[in-house]
Amino acid sequence: MQSCFKFFVIICSLGFGLQLNAQNLINGDLLVCSNSNATYTLVPGAYSNISWTVQGGILNSGQGNSQISVTWDYNSNGLIAIMVKDTQSATFKYDTLRVSIDTSCVWPGDANHDHKVSYTDFLALVEGFNDHHRACMDTSTLWQGQARCNWNDTIGLKIEKKHVDCNGDGIIDFNDTNAIIRNYAKTGLKKKEDVWLCPPPQKGDPELRIYSTTDTLVPGHSLYASVYFGTPFLTAKGVFGIAFSISYDRNIFDGSSIQIDTSHQWITFNCDSPLVFFRNFPDEGHMDFVFARTNHIPIEGSGELANLKFHIKDKISLNTTSTKMTLGEFQFLSMNGPLSGVMRTNDSFVVLGNTAIENTTNTLSKIEIYPDPATDYIILKSSNNLLSVRVFDYVGKQLINQKFGGNNNQEKIMLSSLNHGIYFVEVINVFKERSFQKIIVK
Repeated sequence: MQSCFKFFVIICSLGFGLQLNAQNLINGDLLVCSNSNATYTLVPGAYSNISWTVQGGILNSGQGNSQISVTWDYNSNGLIAIMVKDTQSATFKYDTLRVSIDTSCVWPGDANHDHKVSYTDFLALVEGFNDHHRACMDTSTLWQGQARCNWNDTIGLKIEKKHVDCNGDGIIDFNDTNAIIRNYAKTGLKKKEDVWLCPPPQKGDPELRIYSTTDTLVPGHSLYASVYFGTPFLTAKGVFGIAFSISYDRNIFDGSSIQIDTSHQWITFNCDSPLVFFRNFPDEGHMDFVFARTNHIPIEGSGELANLKFHIKDKISLNTTSTKMTLGEFQFLSMNGPLSGVMRTNDSFVVLGNTAIENTTNTLSKIEIYPDPATDYIILKSSNNLLSVRVFDYVGKQLINQKFGGNNNQEKIMLSSLNHGIYFVEVINVFKERSFQKIIVK
């Protein structure tokens, strides 16, 4: 009633104290997105004295003309009214159009509704995977706010499922990943809302960690690193999926040559339709990863998620510096809650330029361990005779303990009993000089 009252006040203020004829005069969208622009037009005819009124939005242009442009506010309802004079009948006509404003429009690909499209959106798909609803009229994946039909249901993150159904076809499935990939890294100009992040880690939470094969980076060489989730002594329980990023120093690593191997990841074991996604952004110096189960059956375990090979640039600073390969934003879905805590541990390195290498050459005896990565064996070679070798897994469990007679400076160690992964090799020579090195067994 208030809107109608205002409308008639406007009519009177314009001097229209004559007979009014209600007509269907306005064409335009009845369901719109907040903060979006829409166009409304007057039906064809012979009119004069055209006057538009807008409530719940801003009339940008077109007053006095047959077409107007409106920007809608963050309200639940809007109203457009028009008053015209029919030049043929010399009568005044009016029309009102009520508009529903969706303050939570779908931006295709932003499945978790945090106003950007990223690797964390894949986890929202996992929670709602295979859920059905009626299809919406608009199933476009164009990056624009779309007023979609409501599912009247949410996933565990309290996100409306209409956002998770990225393409609007009425089912949450792998087809929705196309919208995520198409609009990856885009952001939406939407009203600020809470961003869902994992809670701070607590004692007893599983660990997400980067292990590298060496702590020293040498120009022109390669670095192997692995990402592990959980340990045999602190497994990750009730796992549905995890998404995380890794940042690396573009001044040291050649981002375009990074090799990524996820064939040994354990999270999607025995899942017929796994969701595995990774992408490298060499110009930005980071990689995104997602490993998730779509069968709604959780898993418990630990082990490697990704094995990485970095090429170190030929020209880096000649001064000794330190840097980090850093685990960035992450989300972890488990049965313990929509988002669970994770302990994150980054691996740090010492970067040696050519001058530093020359100045630090062998104050102790040189001990080499190769090949790395290894398959069936490694060779130990020292400038002095060898006394013993021990091999440990990444949680410190001793797997190989072999002693030598101290008569040779080169030994071959068989690794056939070891699985794929990161190990630590301790070598001691006859002068009790110790070398401790990480290796990868593939």
